[in-house]
Amino acid sequence: MKRAIQCVALLCMLAAPAHAQRIASVDLTKPQEPTQSVGKQNKSSLPDGCEKLSGGGVADGVVTPQDHQRRQIVVEILKVSKDKAREGAQLQAEVELRNNGKQAIRIPWSNDPGTIKTGQHPDNLQWEEGWFQFMLRAPRGHDVLLKSLSQSLYGSHFSAGSQLTIQPGEWITATLKFKLEAMYLYQLGEFEGNSQLMVEWDQTKRSWAVRDCSVWNGYFQYTYEQRSPGITVQITENNSTNKKPESK
Repeated sequence: MKRAIQCVALLCMLAAPAHAQRIASVDLTKPQEPTQSVGKQNKSSLPDGCEKLSGGGVADGVVTPQDHQRRQIVVEILKVSKDKAREGAQLQAEVELRNNGKQAIRIPWSNDPGTIKTGQHPDNLQWEEGWFQFMLRAPRGHDVLLKSLSQSLYGSHFSAGSQLTIQPGEWITATLKFKLEAMYLYQLGEFEGNSQLMVEWDQTKRSWAVRDCSVWNGYFQYTYEQRSPGITVQITENNSTNKKPESK
């Protein structure tokens, strides 16, 4: 009987995920100077025969896995610098991105924007970009995107080490900064009270190419099956925004 119990315990251990661990972490709160210029091309770097570059076109869509199964991830806030803050405050948070599915996922993993040019012809670039986006579910029941103060991550199969594979059960953590201020227009005082703070992961496959002196851009969005548990934060109105000028 004892031997049978030991065998059952061993089978349970073998059935457990072999890669259930944190595999990497990154701090995205500090600006990173690109190792290569990623700004607009000047005249001396224009392709042969081109006096200037004009707009060519934009292609967009979604990235579909070969098996047509959306990859499952969980993105959640582990801790935040303050759970009580005024509107407009800058906060820092540690977040976790976990592969919650059965297939491996691959994300960009370099905070150097110059990665997008490494090993490629400057007139034909392909890369991936990923970033974390905070949002607030206000008491009135709708989600508000918040202003990010964090870097993006970049990756390319032309640049060794710039992409990270996360096996099922594995996760990474990131340190981020954001501002308790809406990215778009909102009503003053909308955040006041207890709200749910959440974070999501966005990832795109990008391309930039010059053909016949015209620039062509490609944007293709990854569509993860994503779960983002929220945490409760208490937000007070920023009185400085409502101060009336003193009468003379």
